[in-house]
Amino acid sequence: ITRQVLDKLAKPKPGSHKGDNGILTIIGGSRQYHGALVYAVESASRFVDLVYVHSPAKENNEIIRFLKKRSAECIVISRSQLASVVEKSDCVLIGNGLALTQANKHLVNSLLKKYSDKKFVLDAGALRLCDKKLFHDNIIGTPHAKEFEALFGCKASQNEAFMQARKWNCVVLLKGQTDCVSDGESIYCNTTGNAGMTKG
Repeated sequence: ITRQVLDKLAKPKPGSHKGDNGILTIIGGSRQYHGALVYAVESASRFVDLVYVHSPAKENNEIIRFLKKRSAECIVISRSQLASVVEKSDCVLIGNGLALTQANKHLVNSLLKKYSDKKFVLDAGALRLCDKKLFHDNIIGTPHAKEFEALFGCKASQNEAFMQARKWNCVVLLKGQTDCVSDGESIYCNTTGNAGMTKG
């Protein structure tokens, strides 16, 4: 991944207004895990105009409300608000710290099914709960090696990232010492990571 690739990323226009530069819904966290959700909210708040956050674990919503007081630009939403917020979002990030429960499995797959034209980033718990038959070209899966094997049933490798992206018509971001990103037509590698990325 070179400067030429990064230069293609959208940049906020000087005359843009709130919401013009991205609306993201983040769904994640559990009673056991909140760190990944907090990191996702903090990171997204740096480059997305509006960040909506929902956690099936109520404890996490209190953590996010506290985070909001410090710096992060985010809005905590309830389950009943989720459908209307996803509808207006440009993208949904789902899975960071999400518990592996039947209720969450239903949540992940019902969203993928209902919003088949929506951009989704699937991470962590969502990768172990999702139905691959619901994948489409607006889905980005972000597995590490073990999640890749659990999701696709084969050993993680650069070639397999390419093959599985092609087979399931999605984008695969295989995380590792070298990250591999493929849409099944081309593949890019990122070597700029470090051991600090193992956190959270």
